[in-house]
Amino acid sequence: MGNNKVHIIETARLDKETKNQVQRLWQDCREKEPVTQEPFLDGEENAATGLPCFYLCYEGERLTSFLSLFIPDGGYAEGYGFTGPQDRRKGYFSSLVRRAEVLTQEADIPLYLVSDRQSRDACAFIRRMGLEKVWEERMMEIPAGELYRLTVDYDPDAFHLSREEDWWIMQNGGKELGRCRLSDFQTAVYLYDFAIDEGQRRKGYGRLFLKLLGGLLDEEQVVLLQVGTYNAPACRLYEGCGFTVRESLSYYQL
Repeated sequence: MGNNKVHIIETARLDKETKNQVQRLWQDCREKEPVTQEPFLDGEENAATGLPCFYLCYEGERLTSFLSLFIPDGGYAEGYGFTGPQDRRKGYFSSLVRRAEVLTQEADIPLYLVSDRQSRDACAFIRRMGLEKVWEERMMEIPAGELYRLTVDYDPDAFHLSREEDWWIMQNGGKELGRCRLSDFQTAVYLYDFAIDEGQRRKGYGRLFLKLLGGLLDEEQVVLLQVGTYNAPACRLYEGCGFTVRESLSYYQL
């Protein structure tokens, strides 16, 4: 980068002041482009606890670029990041990506960069890196209160949710019908690994499960999830329950 005042910090945790710096940088990016992808700032949700999941590039004391890794189950890492509008095309973000790539390779964890297609600069960066797109997903959202008010074909009181470590499990008569995980990210709750038992699908249990999950949350909380565009049944379920597409995400493997 050619500037002795430029330095990179790698860490598994962010303190309050650093989180505020990242949020301000993200707001600067939002003023330039209509991106909605909020930064991931909670390292406690990552499965690979020994791996730094936050990479920050500073010019002096000014934060110029940020990269975070979300590692939901230890099998792969999703890289999300951005650079301040005035600091782009200076190699800052590339340096963060390359450092994260080295560490994830050492941990034998595949790394995917996630790009919001609403950002022209992000798309241009992907092209310059020569990365290949491996799949696309939709980030979808709905207020928790709307989930709770869903109409279903079953009596919700006949079903109950139980907690098993970080899993929420829907049961009826002691039989497991589905499971998922929920993570609280500041203003939103992220729903992932949502699945209905293979022998119980197409019976309306997915809609019922979502209704019961909505009852766990504050009515105003926003529920977010990601679903692959190739997964037509899941897309139909979420759309039928009122989820709307917040953004389209493309995944590129390093």
